[in-house]
Amino acid sequence: MTKQKDPNKKHYFDTVSKEEQVGAFYTMNEAGVEVTVWCKGEEENKAESFEILTYDKENGLFKLESKGGFLQKITGSPHANKDVLVKIPFNKVHYFTSTHLYYDKITKEYSFKLDDTVYISRQRSNYRLMANQYNSIQFKIEDSVFEALDISAGGTSIVVPEEQQSQYPKGRIFEDCTLRFNKKNFTIKNARIAGAWERKDNDGELLPEIKLGIAFEDLPPDVEEALFKHINTEARLEEVRKKMAQKASK
Repeated sequence: MTKQKDPNKKHYFDTVSKEEQVGAFYTMNEAGVEVTVWCKGEEENKAESFEILTYDKENGLFKLESKGGFLQKITGSPHANKDVLVKIPFNKVHYFTSTHLYYDKITKEYSFKLDDTVYISRQRSNYRLMANQYNSIQFKIEDSVFEALDISAGGTSIVVPEEQQSQYPKGRIFEDCTLRFNKKNFTIKNARIAGAWERKDNDGELLPEIKLGIAFEDLPPDVEEALFKHINTEARLEEVRKKMAQKASK
């Protein structure tokens, strides 16, 4: 019997070693990559973009230039000299970390050092963690709470009775929904009904229910980061359980 590959394995989230950071960020320095900076709890429209000017691999120091307008370059960034969260997109992956954004009033330069853990996510919106005895997932739309089938940083899926399908047409957006995933709640600013499919039992007979695919949109950066970290943690636990089960079966 051919052993099936786990289609999600390449999508696991992981920490980035010092050696990997040097290789990845040195390449970014040459490519003029932009980074996004925001403070914990801020709305998405408060996030700022900076361009990487230099990266010193010896001490993990980035020097940045603000991508803001002329006035902001005069007055300075509202995130200057504050603890911030940082997202760096590069080659279809995202790097996340927390740090302190320094601003030198004389040189007008911004900088931060990589002092905290750096995380990497590869296509995390495509990684789906299935609901099971270990993963409890509910999704609340308005006043209705549904048991979810799976979860990713990009969305979820739920099952609704067939007679309620007209309430959830494809493309409709529901605001301020709540995702509850293993005892943690996440506010989903906009949840879009991405698709609807019939459900069948093991004998191929149609069930009186519909599966709805839901896409998360306009997530604030801090919510996106918290959700991705929570999925990362649960994915790691699932891998540990799989390995233990394999050892037990030998």
